[in-house]
Amino acid sequence: MGRIEKKHIDRIFNRKYSIADHRMLSEGFKQGDKLEDTRELVEQHWDEFEEPQEKNKETLNRVYNQINEIIGKEKHSRKLSLIHYLTKVAAILFIPLLIASLLLWNQRNEKNQEVATLNFEAPYGIRSQFTLPDGTKGWLNSGSTLKYTAGLPSQRSVELEGEAYFQVKRDEARPFYVQTDAFDIKVLGTKFNVNTFDGEVDGDLVLESGSVQIIDRTNKNKTLMVKPGQRITYEKKLGAYYRSSVDVDEYINWIEGKLVFQNEPLKEVVKRMERYYNVEFEIKDEALPSLKFRAVLEEELLEESLRYMSLVLPIEYKIIERQKNSDGTVSRRKVIITKN
Repeated sequence: MGRIEKKHIDRIFNRKYSIADHRMLSEGFKQGDKLEDTRELVEQHWDEFEEPQEKNKETLNRVYNQINEIIGKEKHSRKLSLIHYLTKVAAILFIPLLIASLLLWNQRNEKNQEVATLNFEAPYGIRSQFTLPDGTKGWLNSGSTLKYTAGLPSQRSVELEGEAYFQVKRDEARPFYVQTDAFDIKVLGTKFNVNTFDGEVDGDLVLESGSVQIIDRTNKNKTLMVKPGQRITYEKKLGAYYRSSVDVDEYINWIEGKLVFQNEPLKEVVKRMERYYNVEFEIKDEALPSLKFRAVLEEELLEESLRYMSLVLPIEYKIIERQKNSDGTVSRRKVIITKN
């Protein structure tokens, strides 16, 4: 692995990074001979955000001391809270680190089986890959969390909040279960996407390959088999499920960094953009939320996406940059949309 350079941090900061860039930055935090170089490069971003102050430098020192302490204890601790510290680091330094980190490692003896609880998180503005101990792989969309219980002898189980794409490793003796607020999912080996973001859908599943079984949370005897190319949506208020045939790519291309809008109302568009770009939107005019927007945005910067939106819709926008709060935290960027 080569030495970390400013271009690596620049690409991560601007959400144009590769797996290699992320690995490079991770190594820069972990390896003693690279830590000082990493510190200097990150400090450049710190200074570019605002005029350096003594208080800021002291905060940087505390951040790095925490990182060193965490790394030093990582091999010996059985209870880790890395995400608690790393999220603070990302918030302070404005670096959208790809986080799918071990939150908590609980060990107990259950029939001589070691049981581990792993939590993965993708903060706003980040999509993160994960690999579970059983070999299952996938992606977490921005603003999502996944909890995995490993070591149980008879089953594999995760709890999902938000949206995730799964490539489940086949194991007929141990089914894979996904628990959501909307419904539960039982699979053996398959590829599928689940979306349970609050305020967008009650529950949404799209199957790419294999087969899955949806289990109603209020009535375990109520099940629904899903075939490839099918989408199941759940309306919680009515307790109703709806089945349709769809182009699967439209629902899973977010893992490639694409935002696809198919004539969606502006009020729904901005919800997804808030997570994707880690910004806050405010729509000023009452007539604007119902405007329909159709576009495919692929790894576009926020400004580029807003510029295109203003060309096809009768809107104007204003970006309010991050502001430092009185408690030392920093607000998210805010986008105000008005009628043109």
